[in-house]
Amino acid sequence: MTHHHDCRSGGMTHHHDCRSGGMTHHHDCRSGAGGDSPSRDEQVRAFLNLPPELRSDHLRHHMGGSRRNKRLPYITIPVFLASVTVDTLVVVFFANPALYSAERVNFQNIVFLMLIAELMVNFYKLCTVRSVYKPLYEDIAEETKASKADWTYCLVCGIERPPRATHCFDCEKCILKRDHHCFFFNNCIGHYNCRYFIVFIMYLLFITSLVVIELYDLLTYNYKGEVEQMTSVSPFWICVVPLWSVGFLAYGLFTPFLIVSLLQWTSIGLFVSVFYSGWMLNLLIEGQTTFEATNDIRKYDNGWKSNIRQVFGTVIPVVYFIYPFDISLPSNGIYWQSKLNSGHSVRRL
Repeated sequence: MTHHHDCRSGGMTHHHDCRSGGMTHHHDCRSGAGGDSPSRDEQVRAFLNLPPELRSDHLRHHMGGSRRNKRLPYITIPVFLASVTVDTLVVVFFANPALYSAERVNFQNIVFLMLIAELMVNFYKLCTVRSVYKPLYEDIAEETKASKADWTYCLVCGIERPPRATHCFDCEKCILKRDHHCFFFNNCIGHYNCRYFIVFIMYLLFITSLVVIELYDLLTYNYKGEVEQMTSVSPFWICVVPLWSVGFLAYGLFTPFLIVSLLQWTSIGLFVSVFYSGWMLNLLIEGQTTFEATNDIRKYDNGWKSNIRQVFGTVIPVVYFIYPFDISLPSNGIYWQSKLNSGHSVRRL
């Protein structure tokens, strides 16, 4: 059986086919009669008659968006775990013993393994903690019920949602204080897991910096002769230009080749962590999401101290990085303290 669904609104056509058997069923929900263009109200009614999944596809097509490959996390997550494992093994069992004395090796290894442990815990929290808005109206505070001037209506979910909440076409849910969807964790960064994302990026910055420094020292000091045998170019350019690493294989220098390859791969993580740490720390201090920053919305900026508390809670600052577990936040993600007379009135899908 073939099911054909055609919904035209605003000059657009949306099709949905389901085949099972030899029969054909055609359903046409075009508004208007005699080929006349449907009115705005008729277009909205036709859209709201669509199932939620078709609404999402229709809006995504209308906005020029696209659904990410949902199998991508099955690639990125194993690659990340493999990279962390290789870096750990190389640093603990190869780089540290070659660079430092026996007394200092133990200290270096303990510090590095602690950083790795914190990184992995925050990685797990990012994959599991979600900020999905669930409209349980009996749990909403009375003051929020009384004033919904900043609330918006989600056409896809068919619900009213609080300020700063945005629909995610990948999660197919409305996310509280949504910042962005991260395919790396197969999750949206929002109200309840933004803290874990910032701490994860900071730990990634520390670890990749440490690995890059140690591998570069290992290459320039312990394998200085092999580098000079291959070329007179500075080791820095050997590490930056990918083709130079292949030259070690031509000379039969397999160990330097592995060091340079790992160094170049880790440098990518370093550059990514530098960019995201700078961007997210700026958003943290300004009290904004990525959407609010790109649209110059400062309605929820209540000073840098209050902005940090909204993300990390009211605990001692050092606990932000050494206690990767749930902490009570000042806001429930539904009611937000905002500046008066903001001038911004931006409505989002």
